[in-house]
Amino acid sequence: MANSKAPAHPGYHTLTLVAGIAACLAVLKLGFGFFTNSMAILASGIDSLIDVFVSLANRFLLKRAEAPPDADHRYGHGKIQSLAGLFQGVFFGLTGVWVAGESMRRMITGEHRLHNLNAGVWVMVLSMAVTGWLIFRLRRAFNKKESLIVETEHLHYSTDLFSNAGVLLTLFAVEVTREPYWDLVFSVIIGAYILHQGSAIVRKAVDELVDRALPESSYQEMKDLILNFHPGIVDFHDFRSRQVGGRIFVEFHLEIAGETDFRRAHDLTEDLTDAIKKKFAGAEVTIHADPAGAR
Repeated sequence: MANSKAPAHPGYHTLTLVAGIAACLAVLKLGFGFFTNSMAILASGIDSLIDVFVSLANRFLLKRAEAPPDADHRYGHGKIQSLAGLFQGVFFGLTGVWVAGESMRRMITGEHRLHNLNAGVWVMVLSMAVTGWLIFRLRRAFNKKESLIVETEHLHYSTDLFSNAGVLLTLFAVEVTREPYWDLVFSVIIGAYILHQGSAIVRKAVDELVDRALPESSYQEMKDLILNFHPGIVDFHDFRSRQVGGRIFVEFHLEIAGETDFRRAHDLTEDLTDAIKKKFAGAEVTIHADPAGAR
């Protein structure tokens, strides 16, 4: 009997590795955040702690989302990724608000003193090196097979890399100027950036959940492909599209020259379907053939 089990997404095992390394980074940065009293390092550690739970959740969700269509889910389970992205985006946003709010509170109360900055500097250098390697692994997994979950992971680890660099520069600024408020200022920036990234993820997830159509540029590209594919194609209508993760769903009625017989019309639609799938990776295409002028 053939094995119907879907092969694991290439990002599945990568997410397992990412979660383990993120846990180590979280413990390291949180520990040194308290040790140095740096709000910037502490914020970065909180972000890494979030990464741990998110990566573990994504690991489970990615496996579920890759399950093949069944009797109750004819279009597959791809929207699990969209739901995951929605909840993650909201969680990121709330975390960003907390980081910025706590930093501003410390500014107002003036209860901020830093110490042992050299230790903090080395921790952030190590964190940048490890995060850069994680980004490389996630990008390689995404290139093998697109996924909103893997893309989300890649996005927030890329954010981590820039925020880690910012923390490092902030610690140097504090050391040079002897002014601890640089630490709080950058913490507010980190919080705002996390909020911005969370908002972007929410927008993309909502677009998928409400079946937003393909971007106009993609539609025009597909339109040109359809109309220029064969002289027998006169026009098309009732075009509908949506995207879920790395899959594109397209439906339309194809108007074919009236004298074309049924067999030729069938072969033409099959050839066009293959051409669209070749040009638009992950596309699921449904074409209804009509005689020219029919609506």
